[in-house]
Amino acid sequence: MVRRNDKKSNRQVEKPEQGSFKAPSIKPEVALVILGLLSDNLQVNSVVVNRDQTVQIVLDGTLRNKTSLDQALGYVGQHSFDEVMKAFLKRV
Repeated sequence: MVRRNDKKSNRQVEKPEQGSFKAPSIKPEVALVILGLLSDNLQVNSVVVNRDQTVQIVLDGTLRNKTSLDQALGYVGQHSFDEVMKAFLKRV
């Protein structure tokens, strides 16, 4: 134990023993939220801070795997209608 030498406090402060590190326990639901955020399956929709300083975080996401149609529509959604129609007419 280490003793502090200041005048304000005469209490003893315990020094952690070497090798006594204990990893924090993570609940399964917390681990799933972390995994969802890191894998980009969950996105933060909003953050609300109330008057009493409670924080509420709203997440959006899906557990469904993206199909090839979903991926194609995501690609098409990034281009203008004119570009999509020209590409479609070239393929037909």
